[in-house]
Amino acid sequence: MNIEGLSQIPQEAAVSAGFPKGRAFPACLHAPGFFHGVPGRLIRGKVLSLLASAALLAAAGSAPAAESVAAGADPDACAECDDDDEYLSPEELYRMGIEGLSGKSETMTCEGGLSLLMESAADGYAPAQAALGNAYYDGNCTERNYAEAVKWWQKAAEQGNADAEYRLGTAYTFGNGVETDFRKALLWYRKAAAQGDTRAMSAIGDAYGTGNGVEQDGKEALRWYKAACSAGSKPACGFAESINPETGNLRYFEDRK
Repeated sequence: MNIEGLSQIPQEAAVSAGFPKGRAFPACLHAPGFFHGVPGRLIRGKVLSLLASAALLAAAGSAPAAESVAAGADPDACAECDDDDEYLSPEELYRMGIEGLSGKSETMTCEGGLSLLMESAADGYAPAQAALGNAYYDGNCTERNYAEAVKWWQKAAEQGNADAEYRLGTAYTFGNGVETDFRKALLWYRKAAAQGDTRAMSAIGDAYGTGNGVEQDGKEALRWYKAACSAGSKPACGFAESINPETGNLRYFEDRK
């Protein structure tokens, strides 16, 4: 069966036909172009034909007929699947989801990538949860939703994901998806900084420089900027240069006196 064009079938149409998303079918049943281009491993012609036909019926609005056809797609027909590689792991879902979301995949749409990220995130995989939060924050392949971004960052941050910890800190700093809370922001920045995140180190320096969430302390700000600079952040090096180490004051204002 010619499967070209199946990548245009909406994900919701496939789901309405009774197809589980992501890893519910063995990896070998995911044909190129199916589920927005989720790639497969080994394809059995009969199973592929039935699933493709069901998807087309679903897209045409014939959900009952699609469900009937899909019921004949026996996963056991995919006899060539390796026992050790039958289902897509959360790590695989994440890797393929990122590729699809990036727009660099030749076989998967952005929507397909987002769907796989959702599956991986739902399985509790922290990198996918953080990436899904980023997608909601940026409006990448979905409507921008700060509250959803924070929800997924929170889940990932609670598992110790440094990127999510830093981004959760920014949410509390700027009040995106949550009420502004500089103390909570600093708490998450410190967690990310402890894992070497230079953005978080610089953010802590900003907090001390402005007095947001802590007592203003130019020398402490300098210490954090230097730490970020030593860890490879060029912007932080510039911030460190702008502070007089003797006084903790910005050189710009001292030079103008």
